[in-house]
Amino acid sequence: MGNQEREISVCYNLAGSVGQTEFPSDFQRLLKDVEAAGFDSVSAHPYRGLIRSVNRDILEASNLTVAYLEVSFNPVNTRILSKYIFTALACGAVGLSRRLLGDKSEPPIFQDAFFAPKYEGVVLDDWFIRTFPKIKIVGYDIRYAVPKYQDNFLIGLSPSLKTSVSQLRDIAEMSNCGIVFDPTHLISTESVSLPNQPVTPKDPALKQLEYLGEQVEVLDFKPFKEKKSGQPGQLEEFLKGQKGLLYDLVALAKSQPRMKCVRVEISEPLKAHIPLLHWGRLRGMDEIVAMIKSV
Repeated sequence: MGNQEREISVCYNLAGSVGQTEFPSDFQRLLKDVEAAGFDSVSAHPYRGLIRSVNRDILEASNLTVAYLEVSFNPVNTRILSKYIFTALACGAVGLSRRLLGDKSEPPIFQDAFFAPKYEGVVLDDWFIRTFPKIKIVGYDIRYAVPKYQDNFLIGLSPSLKTSVSQLRDIAEMSNCGIVFDPTHLISTESVSLPNQPVTPKDPALKQLEYLGEQVEVLDFKPFKEKKSGQPGQLEEFLKGQKGLLYDLVALAKSQPRMKCVRVEISEPLKAHIPLLHWGRLRGMDEIVAMIKSV
């Protein structure tokens, strides 16, 4: 049954196509694809491609508004290496190798190469806020959930918050701060007891969403990695209207009083992230948008 009380918007997270944010021709084509698929808005990071005014002009001229700005987690900050995209990508390759060898310091990897370095990122943050006055900032530090930021700040669900689910709910309620619920970044997989509810087996993501429900403002729509070969994928089930985890997450989120948006992030194949190559990006996204709106 569709949501009859209010319209829930559907946003495309540009992080799913981050490789197409570098060069103007790629970026313009990407935004046209997003609009053609029926998305209402986009979510962005301070991408290195936006350091150039031509890409900022393309984004500003688009019919899509930027509804959410997410803090860059791990940009390449070495000025010489970050100056050019291909040296930044080389730095990402080294970082990936280091991680595979057990480096726990989280060095930048390929996707991080497309984020603006720290100083330029701060400048771009200011540009986003000036250009899109209604933009909401998504961050992963509960210290920002204070009156100075609460009107435009959302807490992104992440284990990096280093807090319990109950503490997060209390902080969000006290600061009147909304939560961006990412079912792939749960704070904990431990069971959560709900008052006056029977104890029944339930997916950890659904339990955590139900527990945080009244403060959830955005649901991240991310198909999980499949564990069983030969079985219909979660996305395939969802597009057929079959009840499953994705369907249940969308339905539960849309029933929450504060809920405003489903933010779609489906990573494209690696080849679609290679700048200046066009591999039919966002194929089938129109079906996803239509199904989300019909739940």
